[in-house]
Amino acid sequence: MLREFANTAPALIAYIDHTLTYRYANETYRLWRGLAPDDIVGKSMREIVGERSYAMLESKARAALDGEAVIYEMELFDGERRRFVHGNYTPDRAADGSIAGFHVLVTDISDRRALEERLVRSERQFNDAFRHAAIGMALVALDGSWRDVNPALIAMLGYGEQEFLTLTFQDITHPDDLAADLDLLDDLVAGTIRSYQMEKRYFRKDGAIVHAILAVSLVRGEDGTPLHFISQIQDITARREAEEQLFNEHELSQVTLRSIGDGVMTTDREARITWLNPAAERLTGRSNAQAKGLPTAEIFPIETEDGSPVDDPVTRAIATGEVQFIDTIVLLRRADGSHVPVSDTAAPIRNQAGAIVGGVLVFQDASAERARRLQLLAEARSDALTGLLNRAGFDERLAALMARAGEDRRELALLFCDLDGFKPINDTYGHSTGDQVLKEVAARLLRGTRHGDVVARWAGDEFVIIIQFDAEETPDIVADRLTRSVREPIAIAGLARPISVGISIGISIAGAVGWDTAALLNKADAALYAAKARGGNAVRFG
Repeated sequence: MLREFANTAPALIAYIDHTLTYRYANETYRLWRGLAPDDIVGKSMREIVGERSYAMLESKARAALDGEAVIYEMELFDGERRRFVHGNYTPDRAADGSIAGFHVLVTDISDRRALEERLVRSERQFNDAFRHAAIGMALVALDGSWRDVNPALIAMLGYGEQEFLTLTFQDITHPDDLAADLDLLDDLVAGTIRSYQMEKRYFRKDGAIVHAILAVSLVRGEDGTPLHFISQIQDITARREAEEQLFNEHELSQVTLRSIGDGVMTTDREARITWLNPAAERLTGRSNAQAKGLPTAEIFPIETEDGSPVDDPVTRAIATGEVQFIDTIVLLRRADGSHVPVSDTAAPIRNQAGAIVGGVLVFQDASAERARRLQLLAEARSDALTGLLNRAGFDERLAALMARAGEDRRELALLFCDLDGFKPINDTYGHSTGDQVLKEVAARLLRGTRHGDVVARWAGDEFVIIIQFDAEETPDIVADRLTRSVREPIAIAGLARPISVGISIGISIAGAVGWDTAALLNKADAALYAAKARGGNAVRFG
């Protein structure tokens, strides 16, 4: 309904942003300039009004962008045609005081001007124009009483023609607007101004408030004596309600975006930051002021767990015109160099015509989710009893070490270990005692190896160890140290005497069996079997 009103209004209604680019234009532009609104939006003011008119209007437009409510009357050029217009540039002031653009209301008053010039010559012509005007018109006495009103004003305010004649404009003017109106009338009578225009509120007969633009001029006699006022009253209630609704919706969205825990950033068509909400400021470590105008990739640099950079999702969304989802958690590098895990979604922002005008990125702190996943991953690769790697975790580490050792020709050995005399402990003392023995053996194996070596529980009372050895720390030296450590008696709470177990170890050397993990395991397993066959508590090379 509001758009229909704007498109049928007998005036140019538009919105021009801070770059002097049209962002909205009503259908009246088609009548005035032969251009459809869609052909106007996105074009500069200079392109639409032409060089001759732009030379006169530029200073007024920039005054509006400086926060000044601009009212003007002048003759403008529409190609070869001339129009005398009444213009109103109303700044679009945000809550923080910044000016995003200005609203344009331009009325063609060429007819009114011609009417004023012909008034003394033809009362009939004036009366015809008065009666058939699409906006409210009235003749008002110097004391404010209504002398004549046209049908449009009667329809606008709901009073009958005779009722009007018993009232003054002061009677139906909102009290908050009356003083300003009277001051302008005084200036008009004094001759300091020729006419004036203002926004004001009237009371309809039913008590409703009508928002209007009032334009007033003064008719003087031949001797200069003031005779009466001519008032033009244009109902802009629908426009004001639309502006209020847009303001409320904008304010609601801003409050919502400022309050939510998700980070939100918006960008222009070139993926440069236009706004960060507080959550985005907190997560990126940059303020909205610091980020504004910078590329998204600079404010939101993301990478994988291994440090590989990830393409900017906003740039991709704008380029493809599609929503971009990052399926995995990525690491956001904050302003201080620290990292925070995030998940994010980016989407293009389109205008009413469907053209992409920017992008929006919504992202969340995924620290808790990442920690949970890492915990699950660790649990899936570790032995619950001893805390060592389990078989799955060991296989991953062995494959990685073998790959690197094969490339670098490092000295790598695998020790396959099996406890001797463990089954009688379980049979005699129970599994709880057996578990304590396994935990102590695991601790001794860890203490007997170096940092970088890998110790894992293979199954039951079997353990596997990967060592990187050198001339000072050979596999047989390590195996001997581990054997002596494990054989030391183990004190168990509640038992009168300590428990002793032995250990057999089979060793295979990487390289000697190739760089295949299965071959390395099989060779060590065969060596362990040989050690066990000789009565246990032995070390054998495969």
